[in-house]
Amino acid sequence: MFDKINFKEKRILIILVLVLLFFATYKKLYKPTFRTVNTYLKLKNKKLDSTQLKNNIVVLKQELDNINRVLGNSVDDNLIQQKILNFASKQSDSLKVNIMSLGKQHIYKTNDIAIYSNFLEIEGSYNNILKTIYAFEKQFQNSKINSINLYTKKDNRTRKNKLYAKVLFQNFKKIP
Repeated sequence: MFDKINFKEKRILIILVLVLLFFATYKKLYKPTFRTVNTYLKLKNKKLDSTQLKNNIVVLKQELDNINRVLGNSVDDNLIQQKILNFASKQSDSLKVNIMSLGKQHIYKTNDIAIYSNFLEIEGSYNNILKTIYAFEKQFQNSKINSINLYTKKDNRTRKNKLYAKVLFQNFKKIP
């Protein structure tokens, strides 16, 4: 049968068979292999994304715990002023600073946070006032200093300027 086919037709027939074999092997072997490789690469990227998301979740949980620790201060709101006054009086004895006034506690409530603000006014020398403020920053754990305002006033009796500091203490608490 192949004897009747000339050389040119044999060549075309062989090329046609090779093309058919190529398409058959591509469809059966190479196409699923390429699909599997693409799926593998996509899953590998998703795995990297999921590990990165897990790390981000851990970091966010730590930040949330830190915020809740600051906001969830367990100090009784009514005793904050008393504790500030007690600590300030201890410091005033050792550092020769005078307590001028302790303002009324101001409460500001937002959506789910209550902010308790207290003003303490002290008088003394610059170094003693700074030492007192530093002691509050380092040792006083019941409230945090938010701002400090240093100013001078002229004393009418002695006709000298005196240095004052108005210190703002604030506490944050979650409203249940």
